[in-house]
Amino acid sequence: MKARLTSIQIDRAKVYPPNLAIIAVIGLCLLTVGCATSGYTGYRTIERPPQRVGPVSESFIEYSSLTGEHFPTEGAPFLKVILKKRLEAQVRYEARTYQERIYKKQRSKIEANLLPLSCVAGMSLFFGEPYSDYALPAAGIAFLLVPPPDPKYSYTYVHGSEDVIVTYRDEVITVPAPEEVLIAKGTDTVTTNQNGAARFHVIPSQCDSGVVVAHPESGTSYLVKRVLKERKITKDWVETAQLLNNLVGSAVTIAKLTNMASAGAGTEVMVLTVIVDAITGVVIDFVIEKLGTSTEQYYAWLIIVRT
Repeated sequence: MKARLTSIQIDRAKVYPPNLAIIAVIGLCLLTVGCATSGYTGYRTIERPPQRVGPVSESFIEYSSLTGEHFPTEGAPFLKVILKKRLEAQVRYEARTYQERIYKKQRSKIEANLLPLSCVAGMSLFFGEPYSDYALPAAGIAFLLVPPPDPKYSYTYVHGSEDVIVTYRDEVITVPAPEEVLIAKGTDTVTTNQNGAARFHVIPSQCDSGVVVAHPESGTSYLVKRVLKERKITKDWVETAQLLNNLVGSAVTIAKLTNMASAGAGTEVMVLTVIVDAITGVVIDFVIEKLGTSTEQYYAWLIIVRT
C-alpha cells in the first residue's frame, strides 16, 4: 500500500528551480574579469618654466639718477656714487621640453559595479528565496546609477625627445653705466668703473653747503649735501615701566623697578626708582619718560638733481 504524504511533507519535498537572479548576478560579476582596456594613446609634451638667458639687443633710453653708496665721514673722507642707465632690451628666454608616452587604462562600467553587484548576490543567498527575486532588478538599478570610473593614466619618458623652445620678450632693464665721466667740485674728474661707481675725495664739512657732481654726457648735475638732525632715543626699560604703572599703579611699579635694578637691569632704573620713591604722588609717567629718553644728532644725506 502506498504511503500518503502530508501537505507538510509535500512542501518540504518540493524542489525549487535554480534562482535565475542569483545566477545572473554571479555571472555578471564573473564577466568583469578582463573587462579593463588599456593601451598606448599618444604623446604629451612637458615644458619647464622658461629661464631668462639675457639680452640679445639693447637700445639706450636714459640715465638713472645718481645714488650714493658711501658718504664722507671723519674716518673715511670720500664720496662714492653709482651711475646707472635704463635700456630697452630684447631678452632671450629658453624653455626646456621633453616628451612622454601616454598609456590609458579604462575600467568597464560592469567592473565599476562589481562591489554593489556582489553585495546584491550575497544578500540574496543570505536571506534566501523570498528576497532573491529582487536581486536582478537591484543589480540593474545599481548598474545604471553608478557612473563609469575615470580612466587611469601612466607615462613613460621618451629618450632623445629633449628640445628647447626659444622666445623673446621686450623689457626695460637697468644696468650699471661704465666708462662715464663724472666731475666733482668742478675739478675732480673720475670715470665710472664696470659697476658704474665713481669715488671722490671729499671732506665731510664740505657737504654742509653741498658738493656738486656733474655728468657732462647727460647734462645733469647733482648736489650732495648733509643736513644735521636730531632723533629721540627711548631706552628699552621705558615701555616696561610705563606698562607697569598703567596696570598696577605707582607703588607696585616702584617695587618692580627696584627688583629689576637689583637683578642688574641698569643704573637708569636705579635712578628712576630712587626719584619716584622720593616724590611719590608726582605723575610717574613723566618721570619715566624724562629719565628714559634722550636725543642724539645725526646727518641725513641728500642727493638733489639740478637741472
